[in-house]
Amino acid sequence: MITPALLEKVELPTEMADDSKVWMYQSSTPIDKNIQIQLEADLASFSSQWIAHGQKLQAFTAVYHHQFVCFIVDQSAQGATGCSIDTSVRFMQQMERKYDLQFFDRMATAYVDRQGEIQTTLLSKLSALKSAGIIDEETLVFNNTIQTLSELRTKWLIPAGQSWHMRFL
Repeated sequence: MITPALLEKVELPTEMADDSKVWMYQSSTPIDKNIQIQLEADLASFSSQWIAHGQKLQAFTAVYHHQFVCFIVDQSAQGATGCSIDTSVRFMQQMERKYDLQFFDRMATAYVDRQGEIQTTLLSKLSALKSAGIIDEETLVFNNTIQTLSELRTKWLIPAGQSWHMRFL
């Protein structure tokens, strides 16, 4: 049931281990294409300099679907540490301010509507959307709690009925 068109737009690193660590940040609104170009440049610059204990991290960053910022670190050579993770969080907070976006609204969630478009809503509104027949257990939702590259490939975009979102329906 996963929409192939959505998956085709997600380029993942092929040289990183399946257990590489993933952090996903969802913007509460779609990111303008011009802003996305600038944000991607900022992400590339950050990831090329991202270190832990003085060692460069093998990192990958990307913006998916004009709405999701993804960080991936292959921890087989050098793992991310508390300080390096804090650095990435501060960087994303700077990106919020710089581009007037919201990446830390944990009440916002995204789903794929019947037309195949990504919609964002508050978790508290999922039940009303289900009652109105707009979403159901088969509606694809973005599970931003994924933690590994393997999960990004297989559990990021899943039916709501198989996700933690189900408790809000």
